[in-house]
Amino acid sequence: VRMDGSPVKQGEITGQLWLAMCALKDFDFRDLMQNASIEIPEETAKDYCKRLLAAGYLRVLAKADPHKSRIARYRLVRASGPQAPQVQRVRQIYDPNTGAVYALGGGV
Repeated sequence: VRMDGSPVKQGEITGQLWLAMCALKDFDFRDLMQNASIEIPEETAKDYCKRLLAAGYLRVLAKADPHKSRIARYRLVRASGPQAPQVQRVRQIYDPNTGAVYALGGGV
């Protein structure tokens, strides 16, 4: 809960995105948004995919091609457990399932 009494939703959002990633064989950020039980902003879904890709959790199946209006498709390759990996401000991913920390590479 924030100081003003409003709920913090970031953990809930990443949890929903993670659940969708674990359930779907392959996906894009829109698939994740559609499979969530809460409303998730497009930029949040895109950013979470980008950061998990940089940390080695996702593999690109099809690259995005703006000229063909195609968005990137991914596959989860590191399904470490039921809890969603957390994006930390210090440019890393913390995985509460394993206790591991992964640096974000490539200017994310």
